[in-house]
Amino acid sequence: MSKELSKKLLEAHVAFELEQWEGSNLISGLNNEIDAAWEYFSKKKIKDLIKKQTIIEAYDRNLKEVKITKEQKDYFQDLYRELHQKSTESDYAVKDFLSRKNYDKLVKRIAGMKELREDLIKRAVSNPFYAEMISNTLYNGIKNFLSSEDSPASKITGSSLFKIGSGLLGNALSGMEDTIDKNVKKFLSNNLQKTISQSESYLKEQLSDQNIQKMATDAWDKIEDIELAELAKFLKPKDANAYTPIIEDIFEELRKDGVLKEIGHIVINHFFEYCGDMAVQDFLKDINIDREKIKVEATVFALPLIEKMRKDGFIEKRIRERLSKFYQSEKFSV
Repeated sequence: MSKELSKKLLEAHVAFELEQWEGSNLISGLNNEIDAAWEYFSKKKIKDLIKKQTIIEAYDRNLKEVKITKEQKDYFQDLYRELHQKSTESDYAVKDFLSRKNYDKLVKRIAGMKELREDLIKRAVSNPFYAEMISNTLYNGIKNFLSSEDSPASKITGSSLFKIGSGLLGNALSGMEDTIDKNVKKFLSNNLQKTISQSESYLKEQLSDQNIQKMATDAWDKIEDIELAELAKFLKPKDANAYTPIIEDIFEELRKDGVLKEIGHIVINHFFEYCGDMAVQDFLKDINIDREKIKVEATVFALPLIEKMRKDGFIEKRIRERLSKFYQSEKFSV
């Protein structure tokens, strides 16, 4: 076959293919492809199209190589500044994001988590820091009381010794203070566990279902009209620069320690156990995606993009390069 004929056939074929990417031909062709794919997916299970191990290996491979780039950090910091600026100009208030009805539902759900609440209280009061805080508070309170004009010690001496001053009483005052310190510390040592136990009981009583709901109601009256612009004052744009390295370090630690890998495997395994035997079409329907919705979104997003690529000559270039290989091959010349 002559080169001239081969060239003519190539040009005719390219022209025909280009027509399929224009106007009504494009819309019709796109819908036909969606219909065909929809029918194909109705007969194929998820696990038949892609293997679980393939997903796991891809996840592990990309997790190992992933790294937050300087450009990504710069973008997110700039996005944070933009969102912050828009927030300072916003008229939205807390109640615009969370209705009172849903707020009450959330409070009721949290208030009903009694076992978790009591466990958190027990963990808190068992913390050495909590014991130290209670001890310090009681120590200063008792010492201040014994040093005051209304204390039993002041009534015995006839006046508040600790108001006279160390310059007048000297070592006598110092000795009295040492005695008070010693007695107070001894009292705390003997009674601290009992005090902590009483503190735990008090917290459980105060954080009852009824009290939590009452506190939440009082809180709502104070926060419902707080505007987003007011809240934005507490979050400065420079905070994005400060927190980005911390977030990056946390992510890197979780990645190196294998936490992210383990979580990813749990999610992937669960997905295939739960959805692996489902037909792709059924899975898409379960997440509220049907054939008509795909067609609508394809029209909205794909058509403008295809039109731009066609006008720029990209589509013709790709068609011509693909078809030229055939018309210049030995199979065509036979």
